[in-house]
Amino acid sequence: YTICAGQTLVNFKDFSYNGTVTSWTWSATNGATITTPNGSVTNVYFPNAGLSVVTLSAQNSFGIGSISRTVTVKSATPVTTNFIESFEGSGTPTDWSVDNVSGGVTWNQTSNAGSDGSFSFLMDGSVSTSLAEDVLYMPIMDFASNPGAILTFDYAYRRKTTSWNDVFKVQLSNDCGGSWKDVYAPSAAVMASGSGGVGTTNFIPVASEWKNQDRKSTRLNS
Repeated sequence: YTICAGQTLVNFKDFSYNGTVTSWTWSATNGATITTPNGSVTNVYFPNAGLSVVTLSAQNSFGIGSISRTVTVKSATPVTTNFIESFEGSGTPTDWSVDNVSGGVTWNQTSNAGSDGSFSFLMDGSVSTSLAEDVLYMPIMDFASNPGAILTFDYAYRRKTTSWNDVFKVQLSNDCGGSWKDVYAPSAAVMASGSGGVGTTNFIPVASEWKNQDRKSTRLNS
């Protein structure tokens, strides 16, 4: 389980068996508090970043049994005004990370081209293995006080062949990475159109080949 600090994880449920439960006791660590306890179902509020352990003890005529679940609570940086993230420094920016899920080719900084500067992050999909997955994570940010913000990003892409179906997804999470939803997931043909087109030569985008997208969140230029 993953959640942002200051949020409530709803509906912890008891699934005890082998007799009628006569009482339930819920507890949580790391400053987490039990809210709206209702016997076999409860909510837990997590104010502090770190690991919180939620424990349920259920009792019946046979005795008491307990079970625990660990919840990862992450802190988020509040964003109330325009905010810009840059790839112009050396290597992966502060609090960004790369997850090379499948091994092999992954995201790396390059100085060959940049949309708003000299650097960008590149993944060479032309030599990546089929079904490989790679993730570039940006820092966790809190937009609760900035609900009308817009996420802005630029990308450039060349499709190796017309049968090459790279997948590019921009995703956002409302629970600090517990779950994700697509906010932009174009097809390879859409990505290539108006950008690098189709071709097998090395692709170094010029200014006109960078495509800009706006999505609901805050401003990010890359």
